Amino acid sequence: MLISLNWLREYVDISATPAQLAEDLTMLGLNVESLEHRPNPFDALRIGRVLTCERHPNADKLSVCTVDIGEDAPRHIVCGAPNVRAGLEVAVIPAGASLPDGTEIKKGKLRGELSEGMICSEIELGLGEDASGIMELDFDVPAGTPLSAKFGEEDWLLDIEVTPNRPDQLGVLGVAREVAALYDTPLRLPATALRAGGETSLAPVPVTVEDSAGCPRYIARRLTGVTVGPSPEWLQARLLALGLRPINNVVDITNYVLFETGHPLHAFDAARLAGGEIRVRRARQGERLVTLDEKTLELCAEDLVIADARDPVALAGVMGGDASKVTDSTRELVLESAVFDPRSVRGARRRYDLSTDSSYRFERGTAFSTAALASARATQLFVELAGAVAADRPDDVAAAAPPTRTVALRPARANALLGTTLTAEDMAALLARFGLEARVAGDALETAIPDTRPDLELEVDLIEEVARLHGYNAVPRENRVRNTLYGARSEDERRVERLHRALTRLGCREVLTSTFMDPRQLDLLRVPADDPRRRTVTVLNPLVSFNETLRTSLLPGLLDVLRTNFHRGQEELRLYQLGRVYLARDGEALPDEPLRLALLLTGHAAPAHYSLPAAPTTLADLRGLALALAEDAGLILDVDYGAADPCYVPGASFQLKAQGSVLGQGGLLRASVLGDLKPKREVYVLEIDRPLAGALRQARYAPLPAFPAAGRDLALLVPDGVAWEQVESLLRRAGGKLLEDLALFDIYRGKGLPEGRASYAVRLSFRSAEGTLTDKQVDKVQQRILGELNKALKVELRS
Repeated sequence: MLISLNWLREYVDISATPAQLAEDLTMLGLNVESLEHRPNPFDALRIGRVLTCERHPNADKLSVCTVDIGEDAPRHIVCGAPNVRAGLEVAVIPAGASLPDGTEIKKGKLRGELSEGMICSEIELGLGEDASGIMELDFDVPAGTPLSAKFGEEDWLLDIEVTPNRPDQLGVLGVAREVAALYDTPLRLPATALRAGGETSLAPVPVTVEDSAGCPRYIARRLTGVTVGPSPEWLQARLLALGLRPINNVVDITNYVLFETGHPLHAFDAARLAGGEIRVRRARQGERLVTLDEKTLELCAEDLVIADARDPVALAGVMGGDASKVTDSTRELVLESAVFDPRSVRGARRRYDLSTDSSYRFERGTAFSTAALASARATQLFVELAGAVAADRPDDVAAAAPPTRTVALRPARANALLGTTLTAEDMAALLARFGLEARVAGDALETAIPDTRPDLELEVDLIEEVARLHGYNAVPRENRVRNTLYGARSEDERRVERLHRALTRLGCREVLTSTFMDPRQLDLLRVPADDPRRRTVTVLNPLVSFNETLRTSLLPGLLDVLRTNFHRGQEELRLYQLGRVYLARDGEALPDEPLRLALLLTGHAAPAHYSLPAAPTTLADLRGLALALAEDAGLILDVDYGAADPCYVPGASFQLKAQGSVLGQGGLLRASVLGDLKPKREVYVLEIDRPLAGALRQARYAPLPAFPAAGRDLALLVPDGVAWEQVESLLRRAGGKLLEDLALFDIYRGKGLPEGRASYAVRLSFRSAEGTLTDKQVDKVQQRILGELNKALKVELRS
């Protein structure tokens, strides 16, 4: 929010330097992001007088002029304006200087005639819209007088960061109120009283509000006898300082009051309102509205509109319509000052991609009281600057005004939090400087909160106001020596630390995602209707409608991270999240909050080498990661293939079990789960429901084997559709204690094999801790293994 220091000084006396003011405001809580010195934009221009004006010898539409700008000799200037003539007082930019927009004017010849500057029009100086001719001045000052003596001013601009909970700071008056409190100086409110003859007994504008929830207050005031024309120089200077181009007095006044009070206004041409009335209603499906920027909107039934007796004339809180706009011929206005529901304005702004200064403020909330102030202030300016006569009373249609809120502040509690010794009277005086009326009620201060301060809701908010004004630097320093007692970490805390270290060693990166999720993501993951993850907890007043439930799974958050990385070209990912999910409990107010672990792998398991290509991530990598975590936790896991959730590809998923109890599941995600994402590599996910299962292991040392190992190489005929992981799991189970290790060292498919079969070459290593194994002992174990493989998976020994 840009604030002009000159404008600010109209409402409050400021003796501090601009730099000191910026620092003081920042310490008060209004973060001044930048401070910019603005010299008068018209310093380089001069007021000149046209001495002679003759037709250009080589161009019918150009004139050659001699212009006195107070120098020793007149300047020769070629001008193309049709209204240029001898005797005119004009604005001149000499060659070598720059216009307010930064355009440099150079000396040169135009169609063979020397030109040593430029005679300016309104639009070239940013003082209006008229580009049809040069500005004709009537100041009657000596030639060469700087134009800055009549237009513009030197200024300082403060760029203040306005947080969403402080809509009162979106106007100069709101910032002035803070400055007045800061320096304990009176605040001068803008004039609203009308001069004698400025109002009459005009009939008020008929206003009907059909949707009071969407529009709690609508003030319409009729103004007649309006003369549309240029704004006075001081008003133009205020707008120019904020980067706004003056248009005409009607538009400029509404813009001025918006930035002064922070409350948006709109002026309709009363003659162009069908039936001469205002209706605030919801749009009819398919109705059309041409906006001021000449865009045609096809409205929907959710849109709140301002309409006349026939059609919409404005999109409420966002932008006015072209059909009712003010023109040079406008003589009667209807001035709107309203309060609109922020959600309605936000929805319309998003639907039609229309962002305006008005919508920005309405989306953050506007106050009942400020609507009346803005209407009265604009009316006074229309009477003073546009010759208007106002109706003696506006048509003010309002639902019940919000009740005055009170918040109790306990001085003892404030002193305990701030480390101060302020009395209740001290605190009441500090709050009064912010315009907060506080009275003693027992051991507390009952404080009335104005509707302009929606940020003040709790006692701590008032304590913060006391601290802001008392000064954080004024809080006394106190040296205290305290003994800090450190408690021992719980077993679960130690397990969490160990788990994080293990995942980091395995090359995984931790991510933290939102605790909210879109419940529709459970449908995408094909979560069954009776699954515990369907027991969602819905929050009240969600920030956005699609994040209204607490997460019941970590997968939606991981998939959001996956999507973000894919859109940024990052497809090599090994991610994990250890966090809680929230499952509703029947008859209980609070949900169950179990800890969960989720991992996501995609891309390559190993980088490319000059001797080998990069190895893509497979289901075996996912299973290996799960087994590595289990080994670190001291768990022995069984891997049960093909029994996981329907979000996984059939035949490429597994469940993790320990002593018959399911601990988690994982597998290859279906393409339908990824939606519109088209990754180059497959995406694997692992979910562990009890990540802290198992005992914390101490490092133990085992002696070297005392007896040799016996090795056997087997060639197994494996049916298509049977995953290696299934074969490996069964080999380990059937091999028992004597099977020390196994490795797959070759896979062959092709000539010489039965149809529908592949040959897996497996190396088995057997060892006993009690003695050297004989061939008969190894043969017995091998036969048991082959029998189990054939029985469960139809795997045979290749002959």
